Amino acid sequence: MQSVDRTASEPVEVVFPGARGAQGNRLFSTAELAIGAGLLVATAVLVVALHRPEIAYLFGYSFIGNLFVALVPHEPGMIYFGKIMPPLLVAAVGGAATLVAAILDYRLFNRILHAPRAARLYQGSELYRVAHSAFCKAPFLTVALAGFLPLPYSPFKFLAISAGYAEARYVAAVCTGRTPRYYVLAAIGKAYRVPTPVLVAFLVGMAVLAGYSSWRSYRRSRPHKG
Repeated sequence: MQSVDRTASEPVEVVFPGARGAQGNRLFSTAELAIGAGLLVATAVLVVALHRPEIAYLFGYSFIGNLFVALVPHEPGMIYFGKIMPPLLVAAVGGAATLVAAILDYRLFNRILHAPRAARLYQGSELYRVAHSAFCKAPFLTVALAGFLPLPYSPFKFLAISAGYAEARYVAAVCTGRTPRYYVLAAIGKAYRVPTPVLVAFLVGMAVLAGYSSWRSYRRSRPHKG
């Protein structure tokens, strides 16, 4: 890739090809719909074959816990499921749900972040320029490591999608980082048998902290009157 000299006012260019305009008018491709349907069917088969409805609960929890804007923190859930299921099964089901969530994230936010009005909000930021430049040096490794380590994940997803990183590589990197993380968390649950009330308190505490952080960010972003 050739470096391009830019002034501070020029927008950051998308580095990776194929992000904008590649989707056409369809939100999901036939292959992606087939993958999602196949994973749902596979989960249902596991539930029936193993007589374990908690597999379906794990799939659903992993899905909503790994969206771009996660609805629940995934850590307490993975530790809990590790108490009642083999860690390898937790990692496999959690990874499958994460794959579906990653495809949904990419397809939705690729449209949103590359809309001209949205792009103007972040591409002129010096912070974004620095982060964008660092990310593009090792995009797959960055997304995968951020998914495995205990770091806020949304900023890295934002960088990947806004930079136009290829969808297939993005989804693969997310799953590469998250799946072994699920195994580690489930193994902790199996080894230490963390009491369920402690996990519930942990979940509520993380949710409250995330809500408070979002509220503070919203307050700071609002223009001050007077």
